[in-house]
Amino acid sequence: MGLEPLVLDSARLRPAVLIAGVALVAMLAGAPGIPCLLRQTTGIPCPCCGMTTSVCELVTGDLGASVQANPLGVVVVAVALVSLVRRFSLRVPAGVGLGVLFASWVYQLVRLGVL
Repeated sequence: MGLEPLVLDSARLRPAVLIAGVALVAMLAGAPGIPCLLRQTTGIPCPCCGMTTSVCELVTGDLGASVQANPLGVVVVAVALVSLVRRFSLRVPAGVGLGVLFASWVYQLVRLGVL
């Protein structure tokens, strides 16, 4: 039972592009993140604020800074890496997904001093 060769089919294209894009952004010194329209217009961060920073910090090897910026970044990278190596479909019940987003939003509100 040997290892299958990694074939970049449509199921693996999205995670490969995500990982390559983040690696490229992480290599660009001082690259700005993606601006959050909610935070720019209201001052209130969204649940995904800090995601670009989190993923870039993780790719450059700083797990602590990655988790501090947004813990979901670690999850996104882990899912992308696993889906790149193995074909699978991640199905999350809507309630669980909404709960995770709500927890992330509360984390961002506390982290950025809104709460």
